[in-house]
Amino acid sequence: MRALVIIVATLLAACNGGKIAELEKQTKELRAELETQKTIVDLDTQAKCSNEAQRFFTEKYLPRTKQTVILDYTNHYNSKLRKCFIKVEWNYRGSPPQERDLFKVVQIADVYENVEYGSVSEHHHSESGQMVSLDYCTVRDVECKTSSAFFQSITPLMVE
Repeated sequence: MRALVIIVATLLAACNGGKIAELEKQTKELRAELETQKTIVDLDTQAKCSNEAQRFFTEKYLPRTKQTVILDYTNHYNSKLRKCFIKVEWNYRGSPPQERDLFKVVQIADVYENVEYGSVSEHHHSESGQMVSLDYCTVRDVECKTSSAFFQSITPLMVE
């Protein structure tokens, strides 16, 4: 009788070992499927952000003025904040008497909520060589002292 109990216990343990291996295999397959689905959702969300950013840019910044030298944008879906950001760069020549001066404006906004997060404006003076003056600089309604501080503040929004 004792031998029968040992044999039955051994068989049950072997069966359970097989079940555990099968369950581990299923868990691994489910995790892979979940990761695939997550990737599909991420790509879809990024595509929607890209489309909305293009619409946002077209509605707010086009057509270009004749003084425009550069007008371009980049966008990024920040998955941590669940927000779609657009960074617009606009370089343009001044009007007389500053037609040789170059102005550079960079703005960052949340596309979905139509909220500006910050902007910086530099004035590159032609008569003084490379001198640049900061016209304004804000990030989330807080004044920044330099354009590098602006870019440092917005970098996490555009990379996470």
